[in-house]
Amino acid sequence: MTYLPGPLRRALGCINEIPSSNKQRLAGNCQLSATKHTLEEREKTLKEYGLRDVDNSLWLIQRTDVHRALSYDKLHFRDGGLFDDHLWVEFQKYLNDLGRDVVSHIDKRFKEFPCWHNQKHPNQVMDIAFTDSSIPENISKMILYAAHDVVTEEDCPLGYLFLRCICLYIEVDMYASLEVHTSDMICEGRNIVQMFSGFLKQYIDKTADIEDKGWNFPKLHMDAHLFDDIEAKGATRNYNTKPNEKMHGSLKDSYLLRTNFQNVAEQILRINHWQLVAEDIHRRLLDFDEYLCLQTQDQFDAADDA
Repeated sequence: MTYLPGPLRRALGCINEIPSSNKQRLAGNCQLSATKHTLEEREKTLKEYGLRDVDNSLWLIQRTDVHRALSYDKLHFRDGGLFDDHLWVEFQKYLNDLGRDVVSHIDKRFKEFPCWHNQKHPNQVMDIAFTDSSIPENISKMILYAAHDVVTEEDCPLGYLFLRCICLYIEVDMYASLEVHTSDMICEGRNIVQMFSGFLKQYIDKTADIEDKGWNFPKLHMDAHLFDDIEAKGATRNYNTKPNEKMHGSLKDSYLLRTNFQNVAEQILRINHWQLVAEDIHRRLLDFDEYLCLQTQDQFDAADDA
C-alpha cells in the first residue's frame, strides 16, 4: 500500500503532529481492507484513508518512518511545483481572459523591471514554459508588482482573490527561505500558512462550479509540514535540492556535445571525471601562483627592511 494525502481538508489545513506509529497505523488500515470480500469494497475502504492497493517496500525497514524522513524541498515543492504547475498556470488564465493588451502589458512590465541582486530577469513570461525551476521563483517575486493594478477586484473578482493567494504564497516562501529562525518567526510562519490555506479554500469554493481544477495534490499538502521540518532539521537550505540543479547544465552539455548518444552513462561519468581532474589542476595552479606572490612580497619586504 502507498500513502497519499487524504481529502482536500487535509491538503489545505495544517495537520497535527505526525504520529510516531504512522507505519503501524497505515498497515492496520490495509489489514482492515484485506477483510473485505470484493475488490470494490477494498478500494472503497482504502480510499477513505488516501491509500492505494500497492505493496510498500519501505515498510520492511526496521525503526524507520519514511514520512518523517521526507524533507521539505523548497525548489520542487514550491518554486518548481506548487507555483509553476498550479498557481502560475491558474493566474495566467485570468490574465489571458482580460485580453491581449493586458498580456502584452504584463510582459512589458517584466521587461522593464529593475535588476535585483541574484534575481533572474525574464523579459517574457506569458504563455512560455521554463525548464529551469529557478525562473518560476523569480516570476513569483515579480508578478505582484506587474499585476497589482491590472487584476483588480472590480474588473476580475476571482483573479483578484487568487492574486491575494499568491501574495500569501510569497510570504510563506519568505519564511521558508530564512536561514535563521526564532520561535516567534516559526509561529508567524505557521499563521501565514493557515492564512494562505484559508484564502485558497475561499477561491476553491467560489470556483467549484465553474472549474474542474483539482487541488488535492501532495505539494500543496506539504506546506502543513514545512515548519515541523524546520524545527526538526533546521533551515530549508539544509535539504534543498537547488544547489545541485546547477550541475544539470554541464551534464546536458556533456551529453549533447561529447557523447555518441549510446551507453551515455559511462561516457558522462568519464567526462565528469576529466572535469574534476581539470578543476583540481586549476586550483593547484592558483594556489601555486598565490604562493609565488607571497614569496615575492616577502622578498620585497626583506629588501625594504635591509
